[in-house]
Amino acid sequence: MVRSANGYVEGKVVETKFGKIDPDEDFPPLRDLLIRKKEWERLNAHRKPTFPHKLIKDVSELEHFNCTVELLHLKNDKDSGRVYFDVTDYTSNPELPTQRDKQVWSRGLGGRIMRIHLRDAQVAYANRLSLGKFLTISNLRLRSTDGKLEGTLGGQDQLIHLLNEQNPNHDLQGLLNRKTTWKREQEKSPILQFTERSNSTIKDFEANPKEQFTTRIIGRVVDYYPHSPEGWIQSWCSQCKQRFVSFLFLETILKSCFRIPDGRKACHNCQDIDHDFVQHKIELILRVEDQAGDKMELQLRSESNILQEFDIRNCEQYCSSIHQDLAKKLRPLIGKLDKRTELKQASPFLSLLVSRLHLPTHGTIRLLLDMEK
Repeated sequence: MVRSANGYVEGKVVETKFGKIDPDEDFPPLRDLLIRKKEWERLNAHRKPTFPHKLIKDVSELEHFNCTVELLHLKNDKDSGRVYFDVTDYTSNPELPTQRDKQVWSRGLGGRIMRIHLRDAQVAYANRLSLGKFLTISNLRLRSTDGKLEGTLGGQDQLIHLLNEQNPNHDLQGLLNRKTTWKREQEKSPILQFTERSNSTIKDFEANPKEQFTTRIIGRVVDYYPHSPEGWIQSWCSQCKQRFVSFLFLETILKSCFRIPDGRKACHNCQDIDHDFVQHKIELILRVEDQAGDKMELQLRSESNILQEFDIRNCEQYCSSIHQDLAKKLRPLIGKLDKRTELKQASPFLSLLVSRLHLPTHGTIRLLLDMEK
């Protein structure tokens, strides 16, 4: 031991005189050290900072707080190195953006979406999550960016914790109640009130110069792809954003596809041995015909209102029953499937809410948002 110029006692190692010890090894000095550590943690537990649990509507800049939220969107941009996710607890704060990215997932949530930038160990924690999960976030602090509040979460401690919506605590139950109320309000929103909107034709839709817009078309499904329900659920990697698609037809329509050999269940590029990054999405291509006889292709995706309540989180474990339930869910659109899983005849004419919008992974697409008979 030596004393530094500042008066502190320091150790000095000239040769390699240390090695790693297995925590399970029967080594008395290590055992005594762990006992002292446990006692120190017990005596200093009261010194660990605690922060109040707050709703989004009650938070302000620079204060630390905990919150319970739903995960809406996760972005991992490898080019810029930016990683963030968007969450909500269905309360509104005037200092949050009134519009976020103009995406389907943010519709109707103006002023309710909180963006949180992630760094350090929080990135790995977030990448294991699936969209729609409910979380508790600890030690969060918001800062003003371009006049709007955004959060930053870093450090090595686990600050993101997954909640079980089947056994909700007090804070999660409050969030679920607010979400139910919000959904009822959205059902009354003009965007879903088909009877209050004028009809368009497919020609009108195609001729509209706007990059993003929503309209109503009276149409029916005359074909769809893939023909089998087993092909309606696609898997993709949340780590590298490469999508696993096994259908050549989809590969020509959906951009940035990645074909993997049959039998692979996860991304080999990311060495995802435990399938931590595998997520599932519903995607179909529908060929729709309007009353004038014109046709166009629409995508039906997990982001569509039709599929918002459909749970595919346990797809790998209960794939057969999930495929059957999905076919039943879409029966009003495509009818009852025969043994060859082909459309027997065109479906009846429906009131279809269709949208042209931009998705980061696919570019501009035509999306079927909702329907009514």
